[in-house]
Amino acid sequence: MELNELKQELCTLCRHFYTLGWVSGTGGGIAIRHEKGILMAPSGVEKERIQPDEVFLVDEHGVVIENPKRPAKLTECAPLFLTAFKHRNAGACIHSHSLNIVMAAALVPSGEPLVFHRMEMMKGLEGVGYFDQHEIPVIHNTARECELTDRLEQAILDYPNSNAVIVRNHGVYIWGCDARHAKTQAECLEYLCEAKVRFHTAGIDHLLYDNSQPEESVQASSKIDLDQDKLVPDMSMMTLPDSGDTTFAIELAKDIRQSKYTIREVAQRCGTSSASVNKWKAGEVFPAVHYLYRMAQVLHEDTFLVEFIRYTLLINEER
Repeated sequence: MELNELKQELCTLCRHFYTLGWVSGTGGGIAIRHEKGILMAPSGVEKERIQPDEVFLVDEHGVVIENPKRPAKLTECAPLFLTAFKHRNAGACIHSHSLNIVMAAALVPSGEPLVFHRMEMMKGLEGVGYFDQHEIPVIHNTARECELTDRLEQAILDYPNSNAVIVRNHGVYIWGCDARHAKTQAECLEYLCEAKVRFHTAGIDHLLYDNSQPEESVQASSKIDLDQDKLVPDMSMMTLPDSGDTTFAIELAKDIRQSKYTIREVAQRCGTSSASVNKWKAGEVFPAVHYLYRMAQVLHEDTFLVEFIRYTLLINEER
């Protein structure tokens, strides 16, 4: 694409992002790579009014190659955009002030990432699948945009599978191989964050009744059913307490307590939420069989098949 055409596309995207509420006021911005350099929207202007002759062209170090024909100031986002280009070989990077993303990040404790699991729109994110546990880093804000550079760079290095970094109470930097790809990545993340906020507001655990499972889990479950003869020798390793002395919830709570994992870590490894694990541990509900199988794998690596059967027998006794 010719340089002037790409400048026009940048302006068109800014107008589109304005309608979504991502660049209201004079906030937000976008940078797009071209063979002649990197195009960047100016700072301190209404993004929906930007014209092609107001766009900067800089090199990979942020040195201005071509100034806009109209008076303008280079965005303070420049070093952050350049960090994404440097470490991820991005073709475009968007800085959005999406309220949904800001609100979703506000649900995350300090130092932890925003986690998504089992949402169809995850498949729109580069390299992410429905059954993945996808983590997006959340960093703390600073007084000035450019002061975020070191934090954003460290987050990019710490989370190589994420193509976005969220800034708490501020917005997000998200990138793609070109402008259109970056746009679709931002749209998918917007959907996921809005869904997370809505689920939280409504008190809904979207994983609670999701019994879908990867093909390998289905095959593993089938193997357990078919290979009972392989389990018989191991049954001597298991002692099942009388049902009157214990319950599945009591045994699960004890096993988690004696393990090396926190509730959150157990949930992540089982592909579910901490809320679901807490409900199982409290005896409010029983886990689906594939979660039970994963739980045994997580908590009892060497004897998980035996423990899976023990859990199953305890649940059957209570039912």
